[in-house]
Amino acid sequence: MQVDMVHDTQRAFRTVLDAMARPGKISRLHNSQNATAMLAHTLLDREVSYHMLPGFDEQLQQTIALHTLAQQVDPSNADFLFISAATPPHHIQEALTEAKNGTLIDPHQSATIIIQTPHISEGTTWRLKGPGIQSTTQLTFHFPPAFHQIRQAKNQEYPLGIDLIIVDTAGQIAAIPRTTLMEEVM
Repeated sequence: MQVDMVHDTQRAFRTVLDAMARPGKISRLHNSQNATAMLAHTLLDREVSYHMLPGFDEQLQQTIALHTLAQQVDPSNADFLFISAATPPHHIQEALTEAKNGTLIDPHQSATIIIQTPHISEGTTWRLKGPGIQSTTQLTFHFPPAFHQIRQAKNQEYPLGIDLIIVDTAGQIAAIPRTTLMEEVM
């Protein structure tokens, strides 16, 4: 399936915006054989930086570097952090701890964490509450409670914090902005 880099990335951007406006809602990226690559092509350009943690194949990394012209930097300076299901937990913990969470003057200078998981509907179930959610909703994805504690600490002082975008291999996407409270469902 041929990807139209103009129209498909515009459509993907609208899908990301909708996911951020409706936390926990699962949407689908259209015309996307590799949803992580589509997100990278949509969100990255030479004005932003990114870091891909171990677990992504070399070809994907080269494609993203070649087509986006974004600069790959260390996790503490990255605007976007890409985490794979294959990323070792200690790398994830270190990257989340180091991730930018903005400043009071520039809260938008924070990191967006993109988590690639095999299936969004598998893993830990989280109850979500906050703007864009009528009362509460639930979302299931691979995100260990230890990483949730780091996210909670990063998002403690609004408007500072990190945003999450979860994407799976089938092209499904969901988002959890920094304003959304997460609680593990037991």
